[in-house]
Amino acid sequence: MVVTSGAIMVAISSCSSADGFTGYGPAADEYRDAAAKLTLPGGVKGFPGLAKPEQETIYQQGFGLTQAQFYWRCAWEREWLDSQGSDGKRAKSALFELQKASSMEFMSEQHLDDLGRSNFDAYMDQAKLGDPSGFQQHFQANCKGMDRL
Repeated sequence: MVVTSGAIMVAISSCSSADGFTGYGPAADEYRDAAAKLTLPGGVKGFPGLAKPEQETIYQQGFGLTQAQFYWRCAWEREWLDSQGSDGKRAKSALFELQKASSMEFMSEQHLDDLGRSNFDAYMDQAKLGDPSGFQQHFQANCKGMDRL
């Protein structure tokens, strides 16, 4: 959760990391630390980092980590979409990486609802059968800007 509204900001501005909220610096560190543990497909320049907000912003702890993991998911979906049907080795490698998503924090009950997790499982099943429709739908709807990697 990110809060940027001035009225709400005043209400929670005294929250510390012990309250489950943090500022930009710790959230950016969390992103960087999570990204350091993840592998991106060849040709992807790297993780962009957590965008610095224009105004003071409070982040829920875990936001940086889940954003890095979500970027990872989008990158591997893009890799699979680009290679399925034309490069079997790359496509297989991408699906192998995407299978790791189910055990990642951004896919946990705390960060994603049951429908989101079941949709991912369905997209994986479709992809294993060569059907790109699930990952195409997710990528187009949720991975803005990733088409220019």
